[in-house]
Amino acid sequence: MSLRNYLRSGYRAAIQLTQARSRYRFFMTTSFTDLDARIRQLALATDHLSRMVRPVLVEPPFGRSMLVVAPHQDDELVGCGGTLLRHVAAGGTARVVFVSDGGGEHEEDGLARHESVAIREAEARKVAKAIGIEPPRFLAYESLRWQSVAAVAESLRAEIDSSRPDSLFVPFFLDTSEEHRVVSLAVAEALAGIDRRMRVYSYEVWGLCVPNTAVRIDPVVERRNELLALYESQLSGTDYITSTTGLNMYRSRAFGAGTCRYVEAFMEMPSSDYIEIVRQVLVPR
Repeated sequence: MSLRNYLRSGYRAAIQLTQARSRYRFFMTTSFTDLDARIRQLALATDHLSRMVRPVLVEPPFGRSMLVVAPHQDDELVGCGGTLLRHVAAGGTARVVFVSDGGGEHEEDGLARHESVAIREAEARKVAKAIGIEPPRFLAYESLRWQSVAAVAESLRAEIDSSRPDSLFVPFFLDTSEEHRVVSLAVAEALAGIDRRMRVYSYEVWGLCVPNTAVRIDPVVERRNELLALYESQLSGTDYITSTTGLNMYRSRAFGAGTCRYVEAFMEMPSSDYIEIVRQVLVPR
């Protein structure tokens, strides 16, 4: 392990150690009844839907073209990398657009923002080339907050108009990452300004979705993991290969024994439904 990565690992371990107990105390002193009523309703609705909806396995390609909207470099592989590979293998075309520049994630390494951005963009280009698709697009937003939804939506609308995809892959709108939720709302607002219908597939990164469709990725999971290994800057802090493979294995439990071992799960719906649902869930009332 290099000195830089050793220091980085020590820094993260120290942060976890110092914050764990304080967070636990905060949890213990905060009653569930203090949670916003809307948050409780969303949690209950998600649990209710999970009991009612069972995912079905679908086969690529997803129309002639798919567009993957990824908040950060590597989300495209964690959320739908196997599906992307299978879509391309089935003769479909694909594009990836990254919303954030990812420049704020290496401060503990002593890297300047422009150095971090350059590293992550270079890794993403290498991944796209290895998949066999065109170089990704970088919207390069420094931060993703609710105030930036309108601007991000305008940028995404231009990307969707340009690529004219049949299917759109985006982060699940109730993902535990706020930046991912911001991107989900921006996608909905972008689609609202486009007079064209497509299928929207919400993928999982940091939280579980309520899946109604799934893709068997057994034939490509090893290749997907090889591609994830190209994101060296991210793997030095978190083992995304193991955790993502574990998620894929967990999702295979929804299907009969021997059907599959690795699955990527999605909440799929027409773009018109996506706009309506995301606005109801994420737009403050």
